[in-house]
Amino acid sequence: NAAAQGKFFLRAGTGVCLPSIENLDNELGAQERDKVRPGYGFGISLGRAFSENRWSFEINFSTAFYPDFEYENAYEAPFTGKLRHYGYMGILRRHWLQDSRWVKPSFGIGAGYGVANLVSGGGKMAAPEALAALRIDSAIRQNLWLAIEGIYTIGLQTKPFKGPFLENVDTDAVMTSG
Repeated sequence: NAAAQGKFFLRAGTGVCLPSIENLDNELGAQERDKVRPGYGFGISLGRAFSENRWSFEINFSTAFYPDFEYENAYEAPFTGKLRHYGYMGILRRHWLQDSRWVKPSFGIGAGYGVANLVSGGGKMAAPEALAALRIDSAIRQNLWLAIEGIYTIGLQTKPFKGPFLENVDTDAVMTSG
């Protein structure tokens, strides 16, 4: 764990992502369709420890992919929604038990920006986000650690999606004077 040595570190992880999009779930429920189901995600952080390795700051990029869902509106045939989320965060983390050779817990808070694409080619929502993260690092061997982490991310903006319904734009053509 490079953070324990006071150097720059690179961390990568993958895991399960549980979506919480109440309005979309309600709309899909009204259409007698399944809610958005859990997906998987990937994240990568570049960081540096400081203050005798009790603190670290990380720049994080994460992405989440969710199972496709069927959606319909009154204006076109049903189509497939492809929900994706991309997050860009700065995370300040407090580390405990720095003298432990085998287990090191930490807690982090962060802020950044997130973008969710609800439909391929359109249906984009973007907003500032905040997160809280609890992680436990466990040594596998010297300089190799396994981390188990739970992260809760929340959007900080409550503006609704600008369109009254989702629309499939994969096959739409936009004509201009050019």
